[in-house]
Amino acid sequence: MKNLLRSWSRWVLAILLVGFTSPLIAQQYFPHGESTSSDEHGARWVFGGLTSFWHDNKAKTTKLDFSPEIAYLFNENWGLGLVGTYQFEKQNGGERESLWALRPFARYYYMHREPFNLYVDGGFGFSTSGDVKGWEVGLRPGACVDLTKGLCLCLRLGFVGYRNQFGAGEEPGLSPSGFGLRFAPEEVQIGLELEL
Repeated sequence: MKNLLRSWSRWVLAILLVGFTSPLIAQQYFPHGESTSSDEHGARWVFGGLTSFWHDNKAKTTKLDFSPEIAYLFNENWGLGLVGTYQFEKQNGGERESLWALRPFARYYYMHREPFNLYVDGGFGFSTSGDVKGWEVGLRPGACVDLTKGLCLCLRLGFVGYRNQFGAGEEPGLSPSGFGLRFAPEEVQIGLELEL
């Protein structure tokens, strides 16, 4: 009788294991009930960025912001990249200001739900504007919307971290030094990315 119970319990255990693991195996090899497609992203280069230009007739100011971006994505979830920024502002009296910044980052995609992808960029940055040199370290949450294969609309939605005299994207009257969580309009960046 003991041998029969042992044999029966082994069979029940084997059936339970197969029953619980087969959906997991099926999802791994056949997501959404289909076989895997050749559309899966492997390692790839991403080129993108943003550009804005604004001339205010009333205040007689001109602003230019150019921020190209390059990244290498190792797989669906991880990548490394660099954003360069050039900002130029000409005031009414002919006063000119320019700013340069470099921000290397590591990107982690934590959610993929076609056509939406959510990610966070973590890194540091350096800026220079005249004699003022600054730096920052922190996180920038973001989202991408796939417009078509290889082209997406990307948004950086804020900043969480520390800044010391870092000059990019600050509103007038706000100190370029400090720490915290900012989701102000000045922190929102919208641009396009092309995957190759």
